[in-house]
Amino acid sequence: EECIPSYRLLADRDVQTLTRRFPPDTPGLSRGVVSNNDRPVGWFATINRVHNKREHFGELKVGLITDFLAQPHNATAVITAAVRYLRSTGADLIVCNASHTDWKSSLLHNGFIQGPSNFPFLASPALSRRLAPLPNFLQASHLVRADGDKVWAMLPASSSLSNPGPFRRAS
Repeated sequence: EECIPSYRLLADRDVQTLTRRFPPDTPGLSRGVVSNNDRPVGWFATINRVHNKREHFGELKVGLITDFLAQPHNATAVITAAVRYLRSTGADLIVCNASHTDWKSSLLHNGFIQGPSNFPFLASPALSRRLAPLPNFLQASHLVRADGDKVWAMLPASSSLSNPGPFRRAS
């Protein structure tokens, strides 16, 4: 709830939605809480996956920072903690998608490079007009890999994750 005013668009990320989105028994799933002076300031969810001769990654151990949330001024602390965790697990490559300017800056600060994305935001012409200018709207919104369907491709076929929760407009 504290984060809602910081973003133009933010998916529901309450405990019930996150538990449905990432059940505790999800293979390769890890979650972390980031604190400052013993006060939680953000959290992250990661997925580790070893790809065996897959098209995009060969036999790399890929770590995915799939979901996260904090106030934008705490973005670097959250991304740093997620990267530190994934490195400790032996990830060869770490992938993350974020739309918000502060989160993108935090990723660059942590050594990520920006490249083409296979994670598009698709909007009808009517919605695009309503959100115009769309690039500015997206840069002020919190959209991450878990908000789309590409995250499911990173999971084992046996995973029973349900559809992520609905979006709500924060401001």
